[in-house]
Formats: sequence, C-alpha cells, structure tokens
Amino acid sequence: IVPQDLPLFCKWILSRLNQAIRTTVGSMDDYQFTGATTAIYSFWQYDLCDVFIELVKPVMSSDDEEAKKLTRDTLWACLEVGLRLLHPFMPFLTEELWQRLPKLAAYAKEYPSITISPYPVCIDEFVDQSLDKRMTYSGVIVNKIRSLRTTYNLTSNKQKPEVFLLCSADAMAKVDALSEYIATLSNSSKVTCVTEAGA
Repeated sequence: IVPQDLPLFCKWILSRLNQAIRTTVGSMDDYQFTGATTAIYSFWQYDLCDVFIELVKPVMSSDDEEAKKLTRDTLWACLEVGLRLLHPFMPFLTEELWQRLPKLAAYAKEYPSITISPYPVCIDEFVDQSLDKRMTYSGVIVNKIRSLRTTYNLTSNKQKPEVFLLCSADAMAKVDALSEYIATLSNSSKVTCVTEAGA
C-alpha cells in the first residue's frame, strides 16, 4: 500500500492504526497494560468500526473500481494488522478470525498461525498528524449535525437533509475536502461550507 495513492479516509485509518501500534508497543514496553488495551480498543471501536466502516459503504456501492480496490486493501491491512496487535490480549479469538482472512499463499505458508507472525511495528510513513486533526474536527461537526437532527426530529435514515455550514476561511480550508465524509457520517444528502459573506 502506497499512502500517496490512497483516498483521504484510507490514509487516515492507516495513520490511526500506526499510532495505535506505537502507543500499544510503548505501553507494553513500560508495563502499562491499561494504556495498551485502551489504544487497541479505541482503534477497533471508534476509528475502524464507528468511522471507517461507515465511509467504506458509499465507496463499495459506487462504480469506481480503483477506489474499491484501494479501500478493500486498506480494510484488509487494518483487519490483519489489528488482529495481530490484539493477539496477546485475546489469543484464541484473534487466531480464529485471522485464519479466516484471505492471504497470499507465500504469506500463509511462512506464517501458518498468528502466534508466530511478527508483532506489528509503527511505520512512520503512514502517520499523518495533520490529517488526524482535520478528521477530529470533522467528527465534532458530525456530532453537532446529529444533535440537530435529533432536535428537529429528523431521526429516520430516509431523511437526508442538505446541510450548510457557516465557516470562517480557516475552517472552510479544514472542512471542504472532507465534506463528503461529513455527509456520510451525519446521514446528510450534501454538506456545503459557506462564508458569512456568501450566506
């Protein structure tokens, strides 16, 4: 996987994965097992399941075969590496799930079991702190939109209103490229940034 070739949300999840690896390995080296398990849990629950899987859905239902392939490759990497990261804490479950993942024949032959596969190491090339901050910022916006949906009783998944965000120039620079992701995660038909002058 080459980071430069990936869609932004794929770059983001690989950045989060490698940061989780860094935190987990560092915590285990320091015998801080709570820190290690918290990092792994946060990656699986909040990054992979809550955000990435949701962003995968519109890609996989599109006609863009290249984007589908890159997304599938990224998801496979997250699952395979994520299971190896979790293995010391849940050995039997991770072995069962890891065995079910499709693998290249050479890789499967060299590592017939997760117990003898190498433990993940952080690859700094995949870590993008700037993108992490932008995605975190967009997550705040998603939560605000979800709250507004509840306030206005737009609770049905069939109701997909168009959302307009009143943004400063600085905020618009952060949000514009992520507007499709914000729309997907907030179940909106479209998210548009406008400045006060444009409003």
